Amino acid sequence: MPTRQEPANEELASPPFSSQHATFNHVWSSLLLEELFRLGVRDIALAPGSRSAPLTMAAVAHQGFRRHLHFDERGLGFMALGLAKGSNRPVAVIMTSGTAVANLWPAVAEAQLTGVPLIILSADRPPELIDNGANQAIDQQGIFGHYPVYQQNLPSPTPTIPAAFVLSSVDQALAKQALTPGVVHFNCMYPEPLYPGEHYQDFSDYLAPLRSWLTSQMPWNPWQQNEQSCPHQSTWPCFRQKRGIVVAGRITDPMQARAVAALAEQLGWPLLADLQSQIRFDSRNLIHIDMALNNEAVVAELGRAEVLLQFGARLISKRLGQFIKHHSWQDYWLVDPQPARLDPDYRLRNRLLCSASALAAAHPATTQAPWHTLAKLQHNASQQIAAACEHFSELGVCHRLNRLIEGQLFVGNSMPARLMDMLGET
Repeated sequence: MPTRQEPANEELASPPFSSQHATFNHVWSSLLLEELFRLGVRDIALAPGSRSAPLTMAAVAHQGFRRHLHFDERGLGFMALGLAKGSNRPVAVIMTSGTAVANLWPAVAEAQLTGVPLIILSADRPPELIDNGANQAIDQQGIFGHYPVYQQNLPSPTPTIPAAFVLSSVDQALAKQALTPGVVHFNCMYPEPLYPGEHYQDFSDYLAPLRSWLTSQMPWNPWQQNEQSCPHQSTWPCFRQKRGIVVAGRITDPMQARAVAALAEQLGWPLLADLQSQIRFDSRNLIHIDMALNNEAVVAELGRAEVLLQFGARLISKRLGQFIKHHSWQDYWLVDPQPARLDPDYRLRNRLLCSASALAAAHPATTQAPWHTLAKLQHNASQQIAAACEHFSELGVCHRLNRLIEGQLFVGNSMPARLMDMLGET
């Protein structure tokens, strides 16, 4: 018969996240389950198995979960369905590799058809043990077809992949599940060893980039979802008082782009607008920031920034992308109505699914004087570009074309887009 174990308290705060773990399998499993807990999951349904041992051990070690055991995966799936319906919360389901996963198909189909939130955590063999005759190994990637609202094949845990990748994956999955209730599937590929050895290891260095997450009870990157309006952010008054930068990435709506430029001007923050932003050639934009980032004085002045407010993603400028990646931000917000994870470097701390005008309407900003001298510094870069592009050349064409052309300009892919972003003038 299924068994059940209650935690001491429904809303029990989880203890500090430990840096001591048996293997990287156990680090990733603990990160995954801790983030699920912070996002509201309280019930975990488990079936016995060896490959899923890291997940099971993490579930048992966590004080905040109710754990429900079932010996058969088909029954386990339907038990989880009932728990999710009764609690009105997502329920996580843990099982071992192989045909055990396939036994969840009926419950997955039922959850998709009725909009019940399940989170399937299937253990799997690592890639080197797939399709070579290894026991209890089938192709589990995409095993549930198009039924999940989100599915991801997590690679074998490794120190070369940042811990924030695990947290960010969970945040994106549950954000999509909140928009469209149904099934989330994480396929977790665990190599040996699956069980603790004689001594635990210290993973403090690996976990160090998560320092703010480690000392809080909040999810790594909670998504605020409402395209038409924007939930008020309680941290906004403090956020806007800091030295900030506004970055404009890909924005398709010119009205929203103008709202970004107006907000940057009001805040007194420098505006760094991408070619795709509709405001690349706005007078308020530091137009040649890509080339200016070769200047030590510009980098030093930008380096004084404490927070980043970004609208849209997928920046063309590699230098700007590298600056954003390596700078030590106190806070980093990204605003975009597209329900996608736009965080290639895992630096985001606040993801708002709304428009720029919705953010501005919900967060009035008093006019502030600029905190920086970037306009003067960037002007020097613009003068150098103008001198270098004076004669007819590929660079000269990209520099002058926007001013000379009378109609709409379609910029091709790859190098033309990069040169226009780098050199184009107003």
